[in-house]
Amino acid sequence: MGKKCLVFDLDDTLVMTGAARPYMRTRKGREVVTEEIGNIETRLRSKGIAEIYNSYEREGRAVVITNSPTDYAEAVMRKHGLRVGRILGSAGKPLTDNTRGFLNQNIGNGPEEYLFVEDSAGGILVANSLGIASVGVDGGYSTEEQMMMAGAQRVVKSIGELEQAIKDFEKGEILYEKRDVERGTERMTKEEVIKARNEISRNEVILTSATTYTPYSRDKEISEESQWILDIKAGRDMTFEEMVEGGTRDYYAGGRVRKGKKVIESFNNLRSMVVRRISELGIKGKVLIVAAPNSLPEFCYRCDMNHSLAYNVRNDLMKQEGEEAREKYFWGDDRIVKRILPTEAAHSGGMRTSEKHYRTIGVRKLLKDPREVENVIIFDDVTTTGTQIESIARIMEKLGLEEAKFYGVTIGRTADR
Repeated sequence: MGKKCLVFDLDDTLVMTGAARPYMRTRKGREVVTEEIGNIETRLRSKGIAEIYNSYEREGRAVVITNSPTDYAEAVMRKHGLRVGRILGSAGKPLTDNTRGFLNQNIGNGPEEYLFVEDSAGGILVANSLGIASVGVDGGYSTEEQMMMAGAQRVVKSIGELEQAIKDFEKGEILYEKRDVERGTERMTKEEVIKARNEISRNEVILTSATTYTPYSRDKEISEESQWILDIKAGRDMTFEEMVEGGTRDYYAGGRVRKGKKVIESFNNLRSMVVRRISELGIKGKVLIVAAPNSLPEFCYRCDMNHSLAYNVRNDLMKQEGEEAREKYFWGDDRIVKRILPTEAAHSGGMRTSEKHYRTIGVRKLLKDPREVENVIIFDDVTTTGTQIESIARIMEKLGLEEAKFYGVTIGRTADR
């Protein structure tokens, strides 16, 4: 048995670093944030958590794993008197490969000898995926509910509760428990995935987009609509309430932090475009509207933007079409289509094959009689090849909607580069 080891996150776990976020949103900001950290308002979460970390690190029993760059992490830690020891920066949480390799190379303990201390559901999810126990600290990126959904063994609200949790871990009283991955959803079995590789779907998905999306590039201007899409993607890091109240996506440029556009304005502009596009389709009969998932489970984001947009689009369609539309559009308050296992985002280089979607997406049972649904609109923010939408349609066919007509409606379709 090895020595018990604590694995700490940095941002909003050891140190509250919200004021540094605008720097991380631009290339230039990321270049200067390390040099500027002394002038950026950051603070220790508490003196107590610093003492715990330093004590364990001094004994070689603490490491830091963060999605922030290593040089930035070291600068933040030095600023606040935290010992700079073994650090994994740009970890890519909640994907596990980098974390697994770092722990194996630097410590080599079995999973039962680690305890993750995290403020985000994404970090908790890494621990759970690796068979490691975790404690969430409240008041950071994710809510208590989100961290418990990700698989935290406890969520603590004070330094006293954290100290007790660590004592219990040392005594072997905090034990790993695998999260319920499917949580009331169904997904394709291995046999169905293998069969689906070679089958031709009986239903063609009608794919349409409200606009063209051009990813950000230093070499050329992007359209106003593309900027709106970037705004709502960034809006996943604020709560829906913060967005409605005028939350902005602030960023560093030209030597200072600049005020961004209100995300709610971009949200409403795109929402109106999607409503017009769906109206132009002239769909007849009952319609189920579902939001496509992002690359991570929805509890890893502060705002489930696709779900919020789809919900508001549905309400706008009902207002536009009058009283009879109340019986036309089906909706579930909870997500119908869920990402139950994380996968690398396509814009980060992830390969998004149909098989990967089949293995990482679950569908929640909503209707007693699926034959009630004549049409399904699968809503997504951006599509490039349409693979995710087609995969979702295929999964829903397998789970009882084989008679439905499927539409894929997206805000933007990625322009050819």
